[in-house]
Amino acid sequence: MYVKFYFYICVTSNLKDMKNLITILFLFIGFVSFSQDSLTPREIQMVNEINAMRVNPKSYIPKIENYINMCNKKLKMIADGKLTTTGDIEGQIKAANELIEVLSTISPLSELTVSNEMYVLTKAHGEYIKVTGNTEHSDISRMNSIGVNNVTENIANDNGMISPTIIMLLVDAEIEGRGHRMNLLDSNVTCISVNTNGNTWVMNFAN
Repeated sequence: MYVKFYFYICVTSNLKDMKNLITILFLFIGFVSFSQDSLTPREIQMVNEINAMRVNPKSYIPKIENYINMCNKKLKMIADGKLTTTGDIEGQIKAANELIEVLSTISPLSELTVSNEMYVLTKAHGEYIKVTGNTEHSDISRMNSIGVNNVTENIANDNGMISPTIIMLLVDAEIEGRGHRMNLLDSNVTCISVNTNGNTWVMNFAN
């Protein structure tokens, strides 16, 4: 395609035609560039934070300790009749203490590489969630069509902040098997794609 454009520009003697063709060419290049799927700055920030946690798991221990302190303050407020909640705060504290033990003993993990091919499908699922409100996990076998196998997925509410979302997924108090935590700390994982639709985070991991 580019060879044909170049040839026409060289042989045409009509300056007006040449200017028109150049304009069309730049519009075409611009359309291709803007139509490609790529992570937003906020999504890149999420990936960077996940990688920082993986490379230095112990660095997240103070954040988890702060999370436990916050939970203890909530328990006191409940005891004083100043707060009502349906959440299992004691269960969250238990899971967080368990997480500290994991973070203090786990070996540093490798950084994850963003997969643009995976991102197209991750983003599509994020848009599906936004339209339908259905936060069930996607059929991750669809990743097989792009040659990606052993894919796992995390879905979380978008609370407007990066680190608290990671903390929530790492503590994973409501999931008995701690599946979200295991995905984030999986030593076999090499690739990642993340999407936020403004309400929900979708994360896919693969090796």
